[in-house]
Amino acid sequence: MPRYASLLSISVFLLFCSCGSEPSPPQTVQQEDLDAPQEEGVRDPLRHPFHSRSPWNHPIGDAADYVEAKLEASTRFGVFVEEEILILRPQAPLTAIFESHADWKKGADRSKIDGPELIQAPMPKNFVTRDFIGDTPNHAATILMPDGRTLHHSQPFHREQEGEPATSHYVFPDSDLYGEGLSGAHGGSGLSALGGCIRLGELVPGTEIRHSLKLVIPNRYFHYRRDGSPGYRWPATKADGYASPLSYRGRVKGLEMGALLALHPDFPIDELQTEPAKILARALRDYGAYTCDSTGWDASYLATEWSPEGRVLDEFEKTWGFPYVMKDLNHPWSQDHKRMLESLYLIQNNSPERTGGGGVLRRPLLPELRPPEQP
Repeated sequence: MPRYASLLSISVFLLFCSCGSEPSPPQTVQQEDLDAPQEEGVRDPLRHPFHSRSPWNHPIGDAADYVEAKLEASTRFGVFVEEEILILRPQAPLTAIFESHADWKKGADRSKIDGPELIQAPMPKNFVTRDFIGDTPNHAATILMPDGRTLHHSQPFHREQEGEPATSHYVFPDSDLYGEGLSGAHGGSGLSALGGCIRLGELVPGTEIRHSLKLVIPNRYFHYRRDGSPGYRWPATKADGYASPLSYRGRVKGLEMGALLALHPDFPIDELQTEPAKILARALRDYGAYTCDSTGWDASYLATEWSPEGRVLDEFEKTWGFPYVMKDLNHPWSQDHKRMLESLYLIQNNSPERTGGGGVLRRPLLPELRPPEQP
């Protein structure tokens, strides 16, 4: 769904981190190993959800067909953000979520209740989302229900006051924390808010991101294919409600809603100026990013976590000494984002049968999760 973001006045810190050396090439795994049994139960489903062959966890292969995506960086803003609301506290008190029709109307009050109760969902009493970025953020939400595996999805989520009910409007089908993890509350694609989200602890020194990312881009880059699934491709299940040849004007065939974009294996990560950009670049090279929504303005950006555990935006600034959301086009963080964005390729042959393009994988598959025993 479109977003009309205000150009916030954001303080810019000139401190940025020094360059480090690029690590040795990532380990690869043969295609035949895809069907080998995986070790179970050694990863936390709350930190790294979904089964190992989920598109969110699947690396890119050396048979990937790379086609230039031809994206251009914003001329109005250095780095913006798509914040995902993740509430994964199944034992928290049940809280009512009521229907609100504020949606994406600029200046509308998202805390105003306009309809019936949508659901009772677990939510810490002190979790609020009032200090959001932009005028009308998407705020796609995923909430883990009391059974510890059912994921509830709605959009646009908001909670103004501690201990008060929350609001949302559009409710999407439930999904399974231990399943494929595709469906969710991104109205432009039908994709998950949890999958592909940059989590707390993933953009700090000495870390790596072991999953694909999510990217929102201006609708003008999306190609509108009229036959079959007009305007979208797997793993997306839909395109924007306004998708048409007039709004989806992209000329790169296959760059549709749900497309997998990635940096080429030869992308010079060592030449980036900031360490967090290098962390993102390695993930974009090895796993890529799925297009999940359209921005509605001149900017493209990744999705980050906002949860009761914290906010990636806060963790990022505390760690690196400059804000994640950066208006200054000349800041090294903005320059790195521009270089990565404009270097992205479409993985043209990504499909359910050839996730990541197939062939020798750039990284090993993750250990498989062990679902909880049924009572």
